[in-house]
Amino acid sequence: MDVENELSQLRISIDNLDAAIVVLLAERFRITDQVGLVKAKAGLEPRDEAREEELLRKSKELAAQHNLNPDIVSDVLTMIVSEVKKRHAKTIERFYRTTHHE
Repeated sequence: MDVENELSQLRISIDNLDAAIVVLLAERFRITDQVGLVKAKAGLEPRDEAREEELLRKSKELAAQHNLNPDIVSDVLTMIVSEVKKRHAKTIERFYRTTHHE
């Protein structure tokens, strides 16, 4: 196999993995949106510091097991969690507005 063909095949694999990551991320947000609604109904805050710390700890351990830089994994998950908290806050605000008819 020549270099260009080999690179092309590897890039196809990378593109497929990137697509899978996007699909998994969408599913993660779908589920965390449900968590936000449960929190809204229960009157809970959008942030759960203990859960965040546990998530980051576990992901760093998993990253190390797979020879990944734990800091990169932590950075990515921190960005995801930040977006989740924004979405939870919006869900809670919408829930409050619809149930309290301001």
